Amino acid sequence: MENLPFTDENNEKICYCFGVDSFTIKKAIYLDKLKTVEEVTEKTKAGGGCMSCHMRIEELLDEVWAIIEKEQNIKRD
Repeated sequence: MENLPFTDENNEKICYCFGVDSFTIKKAIYLDKLKTVEEVTEKTKAGGGCMSCHMRIEELLDEVWAIIEKEQNIKRD
């Protein structure tokens, strides 16, 4: 199991069209260094239906990239 800087403790359903939760999205962003909603959709399917979750996916991208930038000194650009 990967050593992630977050847990699934506060896991929430983000994409109801495809049943994707916040932990799944955050894990994909963190491990694969995903930078856009489109990349998250490609990897997890989240956001690929009605698109109403795009704003929340963007918030998760910001949240996880803040961790990546601090831990690994990598910029999202």
